Amino acid sequence: MTDRIGYDSDVIAAIPAGAAVAWVYADQVHDNAALIALQGRWPAVVLIDRGLGDPLGQASEIDIERGTFSPAAAPGWYDQQAAKGIRYLTVYSNRSTLAAVNAAMGSRPFYRHIATLDGTLLVPEYPEAIVQFLGASTAGIPGTGGHCDASIIRNHHWHPAPVLSAGAWVSPAAASASSLATAAADLATVLAAHA
Repeated sequence: MTDRIGYDSDVIAAIPAGAAVAWVYADQVHDNAALIALQGRWPAVVLIDRGLGDPLGQASEIDIERGTFSPAAAPGWYDQQAAKGIRYLTVYSNRSTLAAVNAAMGSRPFYRHIATLDGTLLVPEYPEAIVQFLGASTAGIPGTGGHCDASIIRNHHWHPAPVLSAGAWVSPAAASASSLATAAADLATVLAAHA
């Protein structure tokens, strides 16, 4: 399987249609109908809890950065979500808070979403970590209005792409291929400009 590219934004409409994963802030999704609509747009939708509420109680990622949660809050959040059966529990942090996150989480098994925001695609200590490599100000993804961060996903066990039954996959795959081709071309342009 190939690596996937996903995008997050506080402006949901700014997330490209061809994104393999769309990270959306949980406080912006107020009911199941809204979540279902988002899930119809992207193969995987991840709700991020940034401390402003999680109306559906379904966030699978906690945001650890200034103005949101501290590393010390991660274990309690994790335990609460795990008790509800939420899968793929992930902690988003930058490299400077990663040690504090790891210490706070102890032996809990969790996925890491590490912000580098400088074009770094791999954090050697965590080769399967999701890496947010471009921030909104540098991503330059056409059509996003500068509101989109880009992340690379290497771990294919994290929110795996859905498997459709034989025959049912052809039409959605053709539509997705067209969107992905556009997104890939846009990403290649952005990466070339930052090389």
